[in-house]
Amino acid sequence: MDATADVLYGSAEEIFAKIEQYRREHKYRVLELFREIDKNRDGDLKIQEVMTFVKRVVPDVTDVQAARFRIALDANGDGKVTYKEVRACCHTPHSNPIEAGLRLARLAVVKQVAVFNTKIQHVR
Repeated sequence: MDATADVLYGSAEEIFAKIEQYRREHKYRVLELFREIDKNRDGDLKIQEVMTFVKRVVPDVTDVQAARFRIALDANGDGKVTYKEVRACCHTPHSNPIEAGLRLARLAVVKQVAVFNTKIQHVR
């Protein structure tokens, strides 16, 4: 596995961990966290809402890392991040193991894309 891909994949996991730490420090339930991110209260997290929140909680995150995190958060790949997807990403007893598995599968895809992109850059 390429070292760059490992760093990119690891950064998404680190962002998940830092957001979970933030949630616990503020004693938020997952729904409260979701509502904090969903500024326009439409029930779906938009790209800008996620990016703004991630950059506030993890100030040293790059745009690429934040974008990859958002992709990983969208477990079904429909371009919307729902409460159900956020709940699946948070490590709580309420998380459905299947949903958590989908999140991990999505992260695996992100990792493979990073490997592919790294290989393409080496060919150019």
